[in-house]
Order: sequence, then structure tokens, then C-alpha cells
Amino acid sequence: MNKTVLTPFTILCLLSTVFLMGIKISVKASPSIIHVPMDYPTIQGAVLHANQGDIINVSSGIYHEKVILDKSISLMGECRDNTIIDGSNAGTVVEITTDNVSIADFTIRNAGSSVRDYGIKLSMVENCKVYGNILTNNGWGDVKLIDSLDNFLTENVIINSSRDGIILYNSNNNTVEKNVIKNAGHYGIVLQHAHHSRIIENIVVNSRHDGIAILASNKNLVCRNIVTQGQDNGIRLDGRSDHNMVTENIVTNNKAYGFWMWGSNNNVFYHNLCNNTNNVVILDSYNSWDNGYPSGGNYWSDYSGTDVYSGPFQNETGSDGIGDYPYVIHGRATERNQDNYPLMNYYSVLFDMRVLYYGLLEKYSNLHVDYNTLNTVYYSLLADYNNLNKTHYNLLYNYAILYEGFEILNTTFNEILTSYNNLQTEYDNITATLSEYKESSMSELDNIRNLMYLFIATTIILMATTAYFAIRKLKIIPKTKTKKT
Repeated sequence: MNKTVLTPFTILCLLSTVFLMGIKISVKASPSIIHVPMDYPTIQGAVLHANQGDIINVSSGIYHEKVILDKSISLMGECRDNTIIDGSNAGTVVEITTDNVSIADFTIRNAGSSVRDYGIKLSMVENCKVYGNILTNNGWGDVKLIDSLDNFLTENVIINSSRDGIILYNSNNNTVEKNVIKNAGHYGIVLQHAHHSRIIENIVVNSRHDGIAILASNKNLVCRNIVTQGQDNGIRLDGRSDHNMVTENIVTNNKAYGFWMWGSNNNVFYHNLCNNTNNVVILDSYNSWDNGYPSGGNYWSDYSGTDVYSGPFQNETGSDGIGDYPYVIHGRATERNQDNYPLMNYYSVLFDMRVLYYGLLEKYSNLHVDYNTLNTVYYSLLADYNNLNKTHYNLLYNYAILYEGFEILNTTFNEILTSYNNLQTEYDNITATLSEYKESSMSELDNIRNLMYLFIATTIILMATTAYFAIRKLKIIPKTKTKKT
């Protein structure tokens, strides 16, 4: 009975064991928090000792180093105005080479000047976040994505780029949102062979070339951006950039054109505010410039039409906020490029965008004040750094002198120690000799004492014997004389 019950039970246990052996049981450790410089003096040192998922908190200060983030960690600055990673004008300052990395709340500055040098470079990565940083004076560009997917660049302030502010190269499905880019040396934001990305609610001011450039890039969304005061074009589509949507942008006060495009087709433009020296030019491109009726097209500052009629064909009595005649786009191939429903009053149609504009403008002004404050603090810190550097070299010089004196004292000490050891050896030898001499002397003294005892005893015996015989002789001599008489 027992055997019958045990056998199925045993088989069941064995099967369960085999099943469980095939299951991988993993326990995810909670992330550790590493503090710089409390735990490690440098950021790269902390990265070296971090594990996947750890958080590195960096205290305010200037860190002259280049950082490579090759682990899935979060690198967080204490305050972006005062937590500074300085590349010392050599190489890329921060390079991200693995997925799921976050970096936030730093000032990142002074990359090198070669074509490979950037403030932050992301290479072949996914799901990384770069947010809330200040980037300035960084070589060939401030933030560059190369062969990367599904990353987020948000709420960064980029000032005085030597070339480009944000570059997406051969990178798809990325989000560039709510960044402020001012005084870019070339492009403010540029997409090159980059598709399915979102360029949303950014402010681009005073770019030397184009504010936003879409180059050989398809199916991107460019929405609710402010592009203003550019030295060339506001938004550019070039090199067969097709099927992009450009909507609800404010493009103003750009010196060349608001929109410039060449060889780019099937793009959609609507609900944009365009107020520039020249609003738009096209070369060999066919695109849609409105969202139909009644949604409408774009506001053009140079549109001279009237609003007397309404309806899809603008033939019904009564105004509707849409121009009665199309806005014709200048350039080659104009027959298929016109805004059929140009907006007469962007305030009513684009009220939300106007609110966004002033909100972003206020944030930009605040950031500009912060930048000036930061600049003042920077030069103050630079002066302090120079003073500390002088003190450092003075201390280093004094240390060298003290070290030389220490070496001399150390040599003298070793010589004295050697002499002392030699004297100690001689003392030990003398002590051993004296000990042997003492033992020998005591033995000789014992022998002499014994001889003296023997000599005294012998002397006493001789004296006693002599006295005895002398007395006896005296007694014998008188008797002899009497007999003769």
C-alpha cells in the first residue's frame, strides 16, 4: 500500500523539480544612491563603481572631466546653475553609449572644437533622457544623437553653440521638446536622415543659419515651436524631406525666409503664424498648405486678400476669418502650392498658441536672467579658481622643499639608527664578555679563598706543633742536668 502511494508522489516531485529547474528566478536589487564627491571625488569614478539602475547625485561644483555613461544609470546634478561639467576644450564632455540612461540638472560646457566633439553625444542608444540641462560653448554642437531611437531631449537651455544646438543624425522616433536654443552658430535644431520624430514646443532664437532644418528626413512632426530672429531661414525642408507635418508654429522676424524648401514633397503646413521679411519660397516641391475648411491654413503677414465671404468655396455671404482668395506660394511649381484658406486673424484661430508663445517667452526671459547670473557666477568662480590655482602651486613648491628636507632628515635618521644598532651590538658583546669575566673571577676568588683557608689551617697546625714540641723540650732538658750532678 505504501509503495503504491509513494511511487506517484515521487514521480510528481521529480517532475516538479525538473519544471522548476527550467524557470529563471531573478530578484532585482533596489538601486543604490552614490554621492559625488562624498563617495567618489569624480563623476567618472562614481560611474565606474556604479551598478545598473543606480542613481548618482552630484553636488554643486565644477568638475573638470569627460564623462562616459556606459551603464543604465541616472546622473543627477544638485542645481543646473552650479553643478558644472567642464570639458576643458578637449573632446566630448558627456558621451552616452548604452540604453536607459538619464542625465539632468547640469551645466555642460567647453567641449573640444573638432567635428567629433559635442556637449552631450548619444551613440546607438535607446530610451535615454536628457532634460533640464544648460549647454554652452560646446565645439561642433551641444546635443547630438547618432543611430539612436526613442530618446527624449526636453527642457534644456542651449546657448552660444559654436555650430548646431541639437542634431538628430540617422536617428528615428525621438522627441525634442520644450528646449530653448539661442545664438546657434549654424542650425538651431537639425534632423538629418531622421524619421518619425517629434519637434515640439521649442524656442529657437537668433540662429546664424536655419532655426529648424529638416534634411532628407521623413514623417516628422514639427509643432508649436517658436522660431524667430534667425539670420537665414526659419524652418527649412531640403533634400527630399517628405510627409512631414508642420503645424501651429510661430515663425517670425527671420531675415531670409520663414519657410524654405527644395525637393521636398507631400508635407503638410497649417495653423502656422508666418511674419518675416519673405515668408516662403519653394523649389521643385509640392506640398499641402492648409487643413481644409473650416480648420483653415496659415496666417501670412503679407496676405492682402479680404474676408467678405465664407464657406468651402468662399462664395457664401458673411466673413469667417478665412481669406476669400488663396495665398499663392512663390517659387517654382506654384500651381500646386497655395494656401486655399489663409487665416485673416491668427488671434482667434491660434489663441492657444498665443498663450503658449507668451508663456514660453516669459520662461525664456527668466532663463536669460538665469544665464546672466550664471555668467557672473562663472567669472567669479573662475577668479577664485585662479587664486586657488596659485595657492595650489605655492603649496606644491613649499611641499617640494619640505619633502627635500624630509629626505635629508630621513637619511640622517637612518644613519643614526645604524650607528645605534652597531653600538647596541658592541654593548651586548661587552656585556657578554663582562659576564664571562665575572664568572671566571668569582671562580678564581673561590679558589684563592679556599687556599687561604688551607694556608691558615696549615699555619695554625704548624704553630701548634712547634709550640708543643718547644714546651716538651723545655720539660726534658732540666732532668738531664740533675742526673749529672
